[in-house]
Amino acid sequence: MNKRYFQWLLLGLLFVGFTSTGCDDDDGMQMDSMPAASFTFTASELEVTFTNTSTNATNYQWDFGDGNSSTDASPTHTYAADGTYTVELTASDGTDSDATSQSVMVMQDPENVRLESGYVITGQTDEGTWFARYYAELPSGTIDITEGTAFQQFFPLSVLNGAIYLARTDGSAGFAKLGVNGNEEFVEDGIISTISPESFVCAVRDETFGIFHDRNDPNTVNTFNPLTMEVTGSIDMTVANAIHPDPVRYQDFIFRGDNEIFVSTRLEAGGNVPDVSLPRIDIAAGAAVDVAQFEGAGDLVVLNSSRRFFDESGNFYFWHAGDIGFPTISGAILNIPAGANDYDPDYNFKVPEINNPGVTGAGSFMSAFNYYQNNIGFALINTELDPRILDLIIMRGGVQNLTDQDIQQIQLWLFTSPTGAIVEVDVVNQTVRNIADLPALSVFDNFAISFLDGGVPHFGVANPSVNALFRYDEGSGSVTRVFDMTGASIAAVIDLSTQVQ
Repeated sequence: MNKRYFQWLLLGLLFVGFTSTGCDDDDGMQMDSMPAASFTFTASELEVTFTNTSTNATNYQWDFGDGNSSTDASPTHTYAADGTYTVELTASDGTDSDATSQSVMVMQDPENVRLESGYVITGQTDEGTWFARYYAELPSGTIDITEGTAFQQFFPLSVLNGAIYLARTDGSAGFAKLGVNGNEEFVEDGIISTISPESFVCAVRDETFGIFHDRNDPNTVNTFNPLTMEVTGSIDMTVANAIHPDPVRYQDFIFRGDNEIFVSTRLEAGGNVPDVSLPRIDIAAGAAVDVAQFEGAGDLVVLNSSRRFFDESGNFYFWHAGDIGFPTISGAILNIPAGANDYDPDYNFKVPEINNPGVTGAGSFMSAFNYYQNNIGFALINTELDPRILDLIIMRGGVQNLTDQDIQQIQLWLFTSPTGAIVEVDVVNQTVRNIADLPALSVFDNFAISFLDGGVPHFGVANPSVNALFRYDEGSGSVTRVFDMTGASIAAVIDLSTQVQ
């Protein structure tokens, strides 16, 4: 961002106003001598070596989940076929027993297998290095993300059949299809080269259709085959590019059915289109055919990795950020009714203002929204201004006196300060519900809202004192901590079993 942009931005900011059991010692000694079953394992193709780590046991019964069993303490078993098997160990002392089980995955040629379930967790260091790591199940306790794989960048855009589609992770121009093999290693399974190294947006509808924008040409976007990563055609975006005298770029693609795509826009040079403008592509026609515009709404729409915007009836709930440079424009959720191609002009759900009617300017900024179910969604909004910013402006005698170093410092504060909150919103009644015990986070943390474990809401929070994933219980409105992360700030948790368009 340039100095002039931050001066306008900051002018807007100035308007902001573990328990005792109660057992005696004899009972405790008896409990400590009870068998406790546990084991670890290592797999090499179809052969699995089990290491018995049980305590206070002398007899062992293994069920390998394929009809075979063993009474050895630490057996080695060879499976007949690839698959995931539930292995159960029962440990006994001849009187009492205990049982435990684990899922064991085996495969003959793991390098050529692509996993279609599990989770990819990512984090970014303060120095800008990205790390990603695969987990078969959501972890608990504390994880060190730097034990994963380092990348120059890792911005997931779509997920289909376990494959992640994203801008190339080594910084090269273009897009990649990234898979996880049986050894839990990341593998690039195809690329699309682009002319512009700044190209960053693609989306996958299904196994037959994907779309991307090469930013060298604002009048065209391209289609591709998600299986082969071959470019298959182009779409004329002349109508979309004509919404402003200067060239535009395309921020994201949102599919409605099999033949329509809504496209969010921004000026190629980095400025904002004056209104929230959504060109609509007719795939069969091979062109953008019209542009929905919500007048005076302010800043652009930037979408995130979950991409849930349609309710059960097909109503399209879309959000815009507001404009932190102008206090009269609040971030809001907008609506294109089911079957319509333009906004409902009477629907303007100003979530930050409803959450706190006293906020203006930066306090009314909104940076993420995802629809959940039954009229409920989640939004990431700003709730206050970092006081260090105002102090710096006063010390310098005004925005016009800020140095380039000052602006860099303010940019860091804006992107890292925990002045944001995730709130539950009712898109029909236009009400806002605060989420109890969820720590604050940066309002710019666009990947904070995820839907994991069969669609349950999860929130990633990274602030100076908390770096963790939380699970949300809609009924009680409360959250529980799933895991903590070290090594880098939590960025995204990707469920490989869930399709993300």
